[in-house]
Amino acid sequence: MVDLDDDNADDTANQCFEVETFLNHEATISTLADGLTQVATALPRTGLSLILYPTPRMKRAVAQLYAHIIKFLLRAKSWYEEHWLKHVWHSLSRPVELRFTGLLSDIESLSVAVDNLAAHGSRAEQREMHQKVDFSNTELVTLRGEVRVAQEMIKSLTSLLSSSFVNTDNTISHIQLLGMIQAQPNMPQSDPMITYQYNLSMRNRRVRQKLSPGTFPSYTPALRPWSHAANSSLLVLQCPVGSRNSSKDLAVSIVEVLMTAGVPTLWALDSSADSDTTRLQSTDEVLKYLLKQATVLFLSNKTESAAASLKTQIEQRNDAPDLALLLGACLRNTPVVYIVVDIEAIVLGRGTNNHPK
Repeated sequence: MVDLDDDNADDTANQCFEVETFLNHEATISTLADGLTQVATALPRTGLSLILYPTPRMKRAVAQLYAHIIKFLLRAKSWYEEHWLKHVWHSLSRPVELRFTGLLSDIESLSVAVDNLAAHGSRAEQREMHQKVDFSNTELVTLRGEVRVAQEMIKSLTSLLSSSFVNTDNTISHIQLLGMIQAQPNMPQSDPMITYQYNLSMRNRRVRQKLSPGTFPSYTPALRPWSHAANSSLLVLQCPVGSRNSSKDLAVSIVEVLMTAGVPTLWALDSSADSDTTRLQSTDEVLKYLLKQATVLFLSNKTESAAASLKTQIEQRNDAPDLALLLGACLRNTPVVYIVVDIEAIVLGRGTNNHPK
């Protein structure tokens, strides 16, 4: 009985040994198959991650993963080349948990680390992309502002060019009209500005030589209400007989004050600087002389058609009433205009002089 029990125990032990050996061998084969599948799945993904994000940290993680994969493959190759008796022995002495499971766990961890680095790299790229988009939007807003400024500059330049063209047309019309006026019969040829500058220089010379006071306070009470009159007003200043220079100086001083104030002013002053043929010798010539200056005010806000119309009227009208009407037409749109006339600048008839007024 004792021998039979021992034999049965030995048989049972042998059967258990065989079953355990078989199970361990099967587990080893299954683990190797799973490990090879895991390696085959991880390698392409790891290679792509390394290409997309070749950072130093990614390179270290991939190097560690490749090292563990190579180590696993070497162990698998070594197991495959073993004799079947070694398989039996190693299935007990070196089970799959000790030989392959830990290594495969490390491979899986490193593969996950590579995937995490790739995911973080993708997020970093997205963040960088967002920053670039924000920067592009900022540049776009700035560019749009610059475009708007450029458009405003273009509009201003276009308006300036248009006004320049209009001003050029007005200047041409002005020159043509003045040329036409000077070409009229018995038209005074003297330049009003030259006449004014001549009288101004002569007054200043007399003031320096103390031949003229330069100021005329005695006429202030009469000039003040005239300059502030709400409606059209006529003022005649009587100078003492024999004081011709005082009359000249008073007239040019009034013109100087008005021009300094920037108000529209017409004048007919003494033209002694010119020859006798250019002196104003009649009322018609004075009106034409004033009309010559009034055309400048008229053309400042008129078109060529208006200038042509005025030219036609001047060609058809030469007597004093018609010239007075034309002078009024030229000054109709000017709110305030001052006209200063030195009466002695007009020589009525031959060899006659009137007292200055």
